[in-house]
This record gives sequence, structure tokens and C-alpha cells, in this order.
Amino acid sequence: MTSESVSVVIPTLNRSDCLYQTVVDLLAQTWGNFEIVIVDQSAERDEKVISLLKKIDRRDITVKYYLVNFKGLPKARNFGWKNSQGNIIIFIDDDVRLPRHFVNEHIKSHRNERVEIVAGGIDEAHRPENNNPSRTGQFNFWTVKPYRDFNSHNEQFIDHAPGGNFSIKLSALKNVKGFDESLGLGAGLFEESDFCLRVKKEKGEIFFNPSARLKHLAHPTGGCRVDEVPHYLWSLTRNATIVMLRHSQIYQMPIASLRILLYIFSYFRQAPGLSTVFGGFRGIWDGLTAAQKPVESSSFQSNQIRETFQS
Repeated sequence: MTSESVSVVIPTLNRSDCLYQTVVDLLAQTWGNFEIVIVDQSAERDEKVISLLKKIDRRDITVKYYLVNFKGLPKARNFGWKNSQGNIIIFIDDDVRLPRHFVNEHIKSHRNERVEIVAGGIDEAHRPENNNPSRTGQFNFWTVKPYRDFNSHNEQFIDHAPGGNFSIKLSALKNVKGFDESLGLGAGLFEESDFCLRVKKEKGEIFFNPSARLKHLAHPTGGCRVDEVPHYLWSLTRNATIVMLRHSQIYQMPIASLRILLYIFSYFRQAPGLSTVFGGFRGIWDGLTAAQKPVESSSFQSNQIRETFQS
């Protein structure tokens, strides 16, 4: 690439303290001339973060804060990149800590013209480290299962990136029309995998750079979590069905379908009841219908923005 302009997009929901620390880390980056785009889906504006933004003394970093009136991770990501100026978009979670060279590492990998997406390494703060990760970023099309293992320290080309730490060239993002917002219903499962697999279908390479690393705090509140089993299972079977129909080969689908059915029996053991079974089968039915529709990516209206702030 002849020149790099960078935007870092952070969707957030009810995590003021975590978001504050994430922004502090971004303001300490060694890379300059980039913007931070915060898409806040909380009920009220984040006074703590706004106070921080008013005190920024770096003229080479711009911060845009949007308080919006919708919820959903894919929708927030689409809003973020569509309101960004960069030709490289970095997506991170709101509960992460970043080393000072984080942005540099993403940009360095994008200088390979083959690479459309850069996946970064992740250290989970509350999870024991897998000392021998062997399936980093792989996707099993037979079982519709994305493997993570993003704590690896080995550079490699992979199938999908972690939603909380990846970057993409704007041209590739536009080419696949962004994230499918229909996958953000409920628990928001598989939306990053579907997105990455659509980029790969367009011959885009996904490169894992373990040095573009962050620590994920996995804050117990906020974010896009669903605690009710029937609703979670509906999201799981629906989105798995969509991804299977979009990305698995026909000869892989019988086994993939059995794997999706197995989710229902597995969750029924945890939460016995007709509502669990109904949620699982309704998810499959809804997935069969939704998979026939094009990717859902909103054209945003000004009335969806409740408040803005720019430093």
C-alpha cells in the first residue's frame, strides 16, 4: 500500500471502566495519524470517557464518539466503518488492553498485498493458556465449528479472525458489503466467521500476526451475552444453519446438519424442557429462511444517532 490511513472501531455497551482503559491504551500508541471511532449502544452517554476525550493532547489522533439508539454487534461494526475515514479498519472489543506497538503490527502485515484481513493474537485474562495451539483460526466445514487458539505465537494464514482483534482493508470490507446484521440477533454467534469466509470467497487472504497482540479481559457484564438457554440455542442453531448453507459444500452438509441437531440435545441435557427443544428447532427453521436472503447491512440515518462528540 502506498499510504495507510487507519481507523480503530470500538463497539461498546455498558462497559465504561473497561472502555476508558482501552482508549487510554490507544492514545499511547507509537503509531500516529489515526482515528478512534466509538459506537456506544448504552442507555446514557459515557461521561467518564467523554471527560477523557476532552483532555486529549495528541493532535495526531482524532476520536469520534457516537451514542446510538440501536443494539447489535454487527450493526455497530457496520456503523463504525461507514463513519470512518481510514483505508484500514481495525476492530477491537471494549474490554481489552493494548501494548504500544499494537497498531503498528496490524499495519505492517497489511503491507503484504495478498493480505486483506489481519488477525491478531489474544491472551485471555481469565482463561488458562493453551500451550500447544494447533488449530489457530481454522474452520471445520463438516461440523460448522470455528476454532480459536488465537494465543498462538506462530505466524500463519488462517480461515477466520477473532472478532475482538482484527483489521481489514476498506476495499475488501466494501466488496463483501460489511457484516451481516441478521447474525447479530440474539447472542450474535458466527458473525465474524461468516464475514471472514465471505472475504475468503473473494480470494482475500487472512493472515495471523501474533505480535498484533492484546489482552482480553472478558468483562462479566455488558457486551452481547444471552443468559436464557432457549434464546441462546435459537441463536446458535439459526446462525450455524446460515453459515452451513453459505459456506459448506453440499457433501459436507449432512454431517454439518447432524452437528447442529446435536446442539439441541446437548443443551436439552442442561436445561430440560419443551422451550429448549422449540428454541433449537425454530432456530434451524429461521436459519433455512434467512440463508436465502442477501447480507443485511444498514444504510444508517441521522435519527439513529442520539449524540456525538469529536476531539
